[in-house]
Amino acid sequence: MIHGIIHSFQDALMITIFVISMMLILEFINVLSRGRWLHNLQMTLFGQNLLGALLGALPGCLGSYSVVSMYVHRVVKIGAVVATMLVTTGDESFVMFALFPKEAALLTGMLILIGVLTGLLLDHFFLPKREAAVECKVGFSLHEEHSPFTLSPRKILEQLQSGQMIRPLLLFVIAGFIVLLSTSHTGHGFGWEQITLVTVGVFTLLLILSADEHFLMDHLWKHVILKHVTKIFGWVFITLLALEFVHHMDWNQYLSARPMALILAAALIGLIPQSGPHLMFVNLFAQGLAPFSVLLTSAIVQDGHACLPLLAHSRRDFLIVKGIKLVIGLALGMTFYLFGM
Repeated sequence: MIHGIIHSFQDALMITIFVISMMLILEFINVLSRGRWLHNLQMTLFGQNLLGALLGALPGCLGSYSVVSMYVHRVVKIGAVVATMLVTTGDESFVMFALFPKEAALLTGMLILIGVLTGLLLDHFFLPKREAAVECKVGFSLHEEHSPFTLSPRKILEQLQSGQMIRPLLLFVIAGFIVLLSTSHTGHGFGWEQITLVTVGVFTLLLILSADEHFLMDHLWKHVILKHVTKIFGWVFITLLALEFVHHMDWNQYLSARPMALILAAALIGLIPQSGPHLMFVNLFAQGLAPFSVLLTSAIVQDGHACLPLLAHSRRDFLIVKGIKLVIGLALGMTFYLFGM
């Protein structure tokens, strides 16, 4: 039990720091571009949904966390979030490409197509005027008069010696995060995920070092951290901790060997916002014990840990996204099964 608590705490901390780092990077990009990149991205719904689907297609959940960060800042609409989550298969993606790469590539392509089309339909016809139902209502603010970042070593040293303790505290936390990731040998500690997390951490460290007092306090501390970090960490940690108690259950004993029952089980278990339980359907397909329709249903409804930051920001949006995915997963799964797949 102690191991489960520690594991949940570590995962919640990793997710929270990554999401907060992405929010800071989005603030940085917006300030540096004077808001132009937001305007260009928001001008085309197709671009939003395609970007979301492609980020969702990345193995793991890091791309999906980035889209949630964009949604929190009203950069993209909820259709892009749905597109992202429809494509995301979490850590199961690594397993699928290892066990059956050809089928995994085909499935990913199908999910991208489903995600983009669904996101566009939602944005155009069902949720055209809906704003993000999140706590972050202020969006981004700009610095028209000057850049709030410096590359001058002298200026950086002056800022470090200003007596403001927020900057050293944040530097210590992010540096510790980087060290832990660099020495990690857990499921999140190998390959491109580790490289991505460390890169984001290092970039965040440089931003904190180079930012002026206004950006540090108003944008990062008061806006990003005080408004979001407690809520994100609390919800993610509580959810992961609760799921630890059911993570080791033997789901197979509750399932019939009939494909229709497996499709229903894949859809319902797909609602669990965690990587792990869905591996059962990946393994069943890999062993030839379940048809493609079961794998498709599971892949559509589940999204690994990707929806946890969305749950932290808006329970309503979390339920909407999961509900849409459940309906689409069941509909397409049943359809493919009826066509003998």
